[in-house]
Amino acid sequence: MTDKSTSKPAAPTEKREPPVTEGELRDVTIESVGEQGDGIAKVEHGFVVIVPGGKVGEELTVRIETVQKTVAFGEIVAHRSATH
Repeated sequence: MTDKSTSKPAAPTEKREPPVTEGELRDVTIESVGEQGDGIAKVEHGFVVIVPGGKVGEELTVRIETVQKTVAFGEIVAHRSATH
């Protein structure tokens, strides 16, 4: 019996557009805080939105200011709930 490899070539990485656009308002929950103290939220597909001034557990409405391939930056527009 010969050994035939069943491994397949790696599928090309799917190139997804960021799920947010500049100027868009988004409701997010801050999940963690980054090394520089900014709040970190995730939206569809695990896309990261960095929110300066955001604290863990806060539910915020943010305006997306800058969008890059793997991360976006948002500004707090409103607090929907406070941390406890």
